[in-house]
Amino acid sequence: MGTKDTDRETTGEHVCGDAACENLLRALKEHAASKGKGTPMLDHDVSLEDLEAALRAGAAGWVRDEAAVDLLIAHGAWLTRNDFRECVGHDAIPPGFPPETAWIDFATAINEEMPAPPNDYKILCLAAELAGDDTGVPIGALLADLDASETSLVLDAVAHALGLVNLAAPNQ
Repeated sequence: MGTKDTDRETTGEHVCGDAACENLLRALKEHAASKGKGTPMLDHDVSLEDLEAALRAGAAGWVRDEAAVDLLIAHGAWLTRNDFRECVGHDAIPPGFPPETAWIDFATAINEEMPAPPNDYKILCLAAELAGDDTGVPIGALLADLDASETSLVLDAVAHALGLVNLAAPNQ
């Protein structure tokens, strides 16, 4: 008969036993579960600059979300698309004003199967994976055939998610 820790290890749960760590993991799970719940979707006329600022504000403090948002901003293919913007939740009050915070409903964005070049779709999936959403696509398939620029963006995002320095541009 296994102990509680042994049972947790076999199920893939965190096992350190530190109460503060357990509370942080619980908060992270709640944060991930709350993204995009019951919120209006973004108006198509929000400027790119306002959208970028709102997404960064919505991700602030959550390094995986920050990394995902920064990857999509740096890549540049998704944030200007109206079909993608329909997958962005926000807090704009009153309506018509730029949102202060926004977040991406990655599950919807991936499931919408928006037409895009294969590598653009891979970047979207990699951003979703960084943010904690399982796309069901193996990481090797997502990384295959990325060009040097895209690979650099992905390396920067992974480094950010891990709390490391910017690996692709060490002089910054």
